[in-house]
Amino acid sequence: MSIHIGNLIHEIIKKRGIKALAVAGAINVSESSVYKIYHRETIDIDKLIRFSQFLDVNLFLPYFEQEPLKSMFHEQVESLDTEVKRLQSVISQKEQRITELEKLNHSNEKMIGLLEELQGKYSRSEAPGTKKKK
Repeated sequence: MSIHIGNLIHEIIKKRGIKALAVAGAINVSESSVYKIYHRETIDIDKLIRFSQFLDVNLFLPYFEQEPLKSMFHEQVESLDTEVKRLQSVISQKEQRITELEKLNHSNEKMIGLLEELQGKYSRSEAPGTKKKK
């Protein structure tokens, strides 16, 4: 991997105008250690995490753009993308089914309302087909 993480961190800090003393306090190292880190090609993961948090930048991403992580990451992304598309299709089908069932439910509610209305009319008057008692 040809990433010089110290240079990358230094460039970000320089662009933001952050002083080395502030960086040192944020990542819990001495000011002289900060300058040493700027010249290092690699740093400990715990320091990289602290720099990422302090700068609000994912400093691990450049490593995913280099082989072999690039291929591994790409395969995982493709796999996840395929799964997301499949799940979106399932969701779409379920939403269509919900819409159909809501329409059916609405029709059934209308039918129940009409039947209750008819039942009310027949219970108030003599039901058809029955004879009045004399």
